[in-house]
Amino acid sequence: AMFDKVKFSKQVKFKREFSFASVRGAAKKIGISAATLCRIENGAAPDIDSFVKICQWAGWEKKCDFFFVKNPADLDEF
Repeated sequence: AMFDKVKFSKQVKFKREFSFASVRGAAKKIGISAATLCRIENGAAPDIDSFVKICQWAGWEKKCDFFFVKNPADLDEF
């Protein structure tokens, strides 16, 4: 399975905006830097620690496989 960073970045940004949080405010709650969150929202793949923290913050602990695809051809281009 391959990580779909485009899907992840879009969902993270949607979750943050839906909760009316700024990048800085959400990053503080997540436990990562605002710069890291900004990079992830702009399509950078998160490191495993950031991925876990974001999934916990967003309530996606049981849905993290949503961001993986079995066929690399199914990955969106950013």
